[in-house]
Amino acid sequence: MSGLAESTDQAMFLDPAIRDWVLFPITVIMVLVGVFRHQLTILMTGEPPKPDVKDIRQGKALMRGQILAQNKSYIPAAAFIERKRYLREAYEQGTYLKNKAAKEQSAANLMADPKNMEMMMDGMKKQMMGI
Repeated sequence: MSGLAESTDQAMFLDPAIRDWVLFPITVIMVLVGVFRHQLTILMTGEPPKPDVKDIRQGKALMRGQILAQNKSYIPAAAFIERKRYLREAYEQGTYLKNKAAKEQSAANLMADPKNMEMMMDGMKKQMMGI
């Protein structure tokens, strides 16, 4: 019985020829493919567009309204009502909107805007790189 326990303890060795001619080249190729895909992605996507000041102003105004709504229990009721009134009037007048003339855009107008088309094209480029 003791001889049986000794025979199950076997070691597995890798042939040096397999290591040198198969595993190392596969590892090198995988690293190079990863570097190539990364560089190709950078080349195709280009530099990200810088946000417009009006876009930032609109986003900050919306965040300001959300913060006011979340923290209404921490300020006096009269102060909350006054701030809410001010923000509501500003939103209705379009003070913080990036394009005051066109408050609502239809789906057709979104497709005609060159900025939106550029954004959709960048998304398609990223998807193509994934494939």
